[in-house]
Amino acid sequence: MLATGLAIFMLYFQTTQVAVAEKQYSDSLLADAVVTSATGDLPPDLVAKVQQAPGVAGASAFVTSKGYNEKPSDATQDEDGVDLTGVTAEGVAKAWGSIVASGQLDALHGNTIALPADLAQRLGVGVGAKIAMRLGDGSPITLDVVATLRTTAASASALMPADTLAPHTAAGAADRILVMAQPGTAEGDLLTSLRSRVGDLDGVQVAGREALTKAFLAEVQANAWVNYLIVGLLLVYAAISMVNTLVMATADRRREFGLQRLIGSTRGQVMRMMAMEAGVVAAIGVFLGTLVAASMLIPFSAAVSDSLFPSGPLWIYLVILGLAVVLTVVATCAPTWFTLRTRPSPSTLAPE
Repeated sequence: MLATGLAIFMLYFQTTQVAVAEKQYSDSLLADAVVTSATGDLPPDLVAKVQQAPGVAGASAFVTSKGYNEKPSDATQDEDGVDLTGVTAEGVAKAWGSIVASGQLDALHGNTIALPADLAQRLGVGVGAKIAMRLGDGSPITLDVVATLRTTAASASALMPADTLAPHTAAGAADRILVMAQPGTAEGDLLTSLRSRVGDLDGVQVAGREALTKAFLAEVQANAWVNYLIVGLLLVYAAISMVNTLVMATADRRREFGLQRLIGSTRGQVMRMMAMEAGVVAAIGVFLGTLVAASMLIPFSAAVSDSLFPSGPLWIYLVILGLAVVLTVVATCAPTWFTLRTRPSPSTLAPE
């Protein structure tokens, strides 16, 4: 029960986290194309050049970082702080107007910020207020709130001007430009238009939104594999404990096996009996372990997604069940077989 429940919970907990992160990113990704540079250095005037391409509704530089509220203070703020996204005001104002609750995104110039509505409510501020924040590199800054954003997956982070935020990041500059298409513009037509506009610039690349999703998933999966390694080590220890317990319990029954042999049971009959016992133990353990894992996974899945069931392939569950049954049967039958190698005598029944 412990080994099965631990394996099911920890593996599906991780796969659910990855699936939820992918969905949230996909829902929040308002861009239809992305312009990047193989050298990581985008020309400063490239945003304006992309904005003029046919079929483009808006273009924005893109920078990500973290910030920490200092005044007003936020009692719910954790060590991760506030997600910050650096953008170009003109680009996001045209394409992201639907997520604005109050204020104007085209006012994002200089030391300004647009806050998610739930964060603004916790801080007790609105448009026109000032907040004190410490950026990711530790620099203090006072920002004017110029807009609040509807609380959706697309507005989970606060927005700042890219040229204000970028100098306080490790890269020091925007590493990509997000492009939003005009209504009715196909992705293929948009990519063709962008390539004709920026194709003559060395190292500049144009790709669809799937390139952003793949890059995000690669980062998430890299972090997930570290967690899978830790989970794997824990499960190995749980399996060793399970096998050791079964081996010791079976070895302690050698007097019982000897009595069965002396009253006429064959070695095969004893082995079949122990195999059936192992099957019953495995079935009970798997059933109870599944219930234990479900009691934790269902509330977690309901809290982070719109489904009661965890995300992840079914084969993970089947492999866990198969391994649990195999380990139980082997750890029970192997010591039984070793015990039955010698023919019993009445002396083996004497108390130890």
